[in-house]
Amino acid sequence: MGKNLTTIRGRILELVKTQDFEVSKFFNEIGESYESFKGNKLTISPKADILVKIRTKIPNANLDWILTGKGDMLSLSLIHISEPTRLRR
Repeated sequence: MGKNLTTIRGRILELVKTQDFEVSKFFNEIGESYESFKGNKLTISPKADILVKIRTKIPNANLDWILTGKGDMLSLSLIHISEPTRLRR
């Protein structure tokens, strides 16, 4: 496993690099700086709202992989959750 993939921020950086995003622009759009994903800052865990923003921009991002490094980087399928329906009596 590469050095960057041993931290949550490192895995996020790797995920963003594999997508069709300009890296610095992506981080700016989610309210983070690209600088916070380099060097010693890689060891600082991101706040939950950053994970939510990443999942919004990359819906098939596997949060288990981001948090633990286990599994695939991307989920194989997306589950669509619709508004609850009322059961008829």
